[in-house]
Order: sequence, then C-alpha cells, then structure tokens
Amino acid sequence: MQRILGLEHYVVQAPRLRQRPPLRLIVSAHSAPQLPRDGERIRHRLPDAEFLEELARLDGTPAEVLENRELVELLMPTLRADFEAAETYVYAPGPLLACPVIAYGAHEDVNVPVEHVEKWREMTAGPFRLQMFAGGHFFLHTHRGELLAELRRELAAV
Repeated sequence: MQRILGLEHYVVQAPRLRQRPPLRLIVSAHSAPQLPRDGERIRHRLPDAEFLEELARLDGTPAEVLENRELVELLMPTLRADFEAAETYVYAPGPLLACPVIAYGAHEDVNVPVEHVEKWREMTAGPFRLQMFAGGHFFLHTHRGELLAELRRELAAV
C-alpha cells in the first residue's frame, strides 16, 4: 500500500494503476513529503487522555465528539491509525509525477505553513497550482463552500 498525502486516502498499487497515471493529485493542508519532519510530535502513542487533549488542541474534532465517551471509544483506533500513518511515513525519492498537482492551504495554518504547501511544486513535472484560503489548518470546515467550489471546478476540467 502506498499513502497519498493530503486528503488522507490510501491506494493499492495494482498493475492497472501503474499503466494509467493519475489525472490530478490534489493535496490539502499537508506539507510536501520530501520536507524533513524533525521535531514532529509523535501523537499516536500518547495515553488516551493526552491523545484526546491533543485532538482538542488541533481543533479539528468537534467538542461534541470528544465529549461522547462511546463515540470516542469507537473512533479511537481509527484516529490513532491515521496519526500513525502520517507520523511514520518515510519519503523515498522517485520519478516526478507527470500529472498536475493542486495544493490547498490556509494563510493562518500554524501546522503547515504556506512554504511547506508550496513545496509540492517540486513533486511534479506537470503544472502546479497553489490555492490558499483564509483560516487555520481546518479551513475545510470553515471554508467548506469555497473549497468544494474549487474542487468542483478542478474535477470538471478532467
């Protein structure tokens, strides 16, 4: 399995995928994979209480979810696995992508500054477009309409 960063999706490298390259790579609120991650906090191994505090600090999980003990118990394995995948990913240099790369970020994102999002440009031999939104790391919640409109326009062009 290979992890495509950004929208946190996973793909299996089947022979047909190697024969037909992707038409677009769209990434959101994620640093380019070639950037060093020194000093990044390892969250997936935190005790439950500290892990939940970290989720609250990141401000991407609604308080109503974090306050619902049954829901937290149900979601905890998936959330930890997501953090583990992101925190243990190791970049391996390879050929540049031939497809366009569209990178979305937010001006006030303290987790992923614009310079880190812009570095996706180095990952493709094709066109690159950087689209910045107002807001912080979870701009997909606060600017959902704008982001969806951008995605619709991008996908309509395919």
